[in-house]
Parts: sequence; structure tokens; C-alpha cells
Amino acid sequence: MADLYRRRWRVEEAFYTVKRLLGLSYLWTGSINGVKLQVWATWLFYAVLVDLGDAVADELALPFDRISLEMIFRGLYHFSVAYDKGNADDPIKYFAAPENQDARSG
Repeated sequence: MADLYRRRWRVEEAFYTVKRLLGLSYLWTGSINGVKLQVWATWLFYAVLVDLGDAVADELALPFDRISLEMIFRGLYHFSVAYDKGNADDPIKYFAAPENQDARSG
């Protein structure tokens, strides 16, 4: 029973992240097709974000729950700047680097 309760909170956490961080609490359009597209794209991006966080956790040999998806999301901008300057080419290595610790934990 305790395991099911813990899983319930993981689902609640996912909905909270998608609504608050990724902006799904606001719909960009009133058309059914537009809403479906927004929901699908947001959840797809969330899945990519979770995979990135999981890969960073594996790289650091940490449990996944020690990685902040919000900090990974916010750090994507900084990675893109470093990438454009030629200072980074792998987001997993970038977020796992000690000098970028602020970009992965929260």
C-alpha cells in the first residue's frame, strides 16, 4: 500500500511539473486540434526532460530523485549558450560537470 501511495505522488509531481514549469496550465488556442497538439507536445517534451534527467543521474551515479528536472529545464538555456560558443556538445556531460552543479540540483 505504501508503494502505491508513493507512486501516486510521482504522478502528482509529474502533473505539477507539466502544468507549472512547462506551461500546460494555459491553452494557446481554442481549437480542439490545437489543444491536442499542445498537450501532446508538452508531454513529449516532459518525457525527453525525464530521460535527460535520468541520463544525468546515471552519469553521476545518483538516484533519479536527487536530480531536479526544473533545474535541468532551466539549465537548457545555459547549455545552448555554451553549445553556441563551442564550449559544450553533450548535455549529459554538461549537466554532470562539477562547475554546472547548480544546473541540476535544487
